[in-house]
Amino acid sequence: MTADGLSAAKKRLKKYQKRDEDKIKTDIARNDFESMIYKMRSWLREDEHADFVEADTLEERIDNLTALEDWLYEDGASANYTVYEDKYKGLAKEFEKLETRKGWYQ
Repeated sequence: MTADGLSAAKKRLKKYQKRDEDKIKTDIARNDFESMIYKMRSWLREDEHADFVEADTLEERIDNLTALEDWLYEDGASANYTVYEDKYKGLAKEFEKLETRKGWYQ
């Protein structure tokens, strides 16, 4: 193999390694986001948590989670890991607020 061929092969290898790393990050971020959707929806539906969520916003919150899940499988199916991470952070922050309310009550 010539020096140019070796250099080109190294560049391709780096490109594929970067692609693989991004794929792994995307899979992890997507899974975390999807898990947070399920976790929050389950938490909202439990009767023991009804006191910590405004009754007039409960259905709206559940509908929003359903919309996020639909987005995840449709328009967001090819999103980058940074998009999933941002959406996860927003949802986790909202969930943390609800958990904090429960903590104050107890």
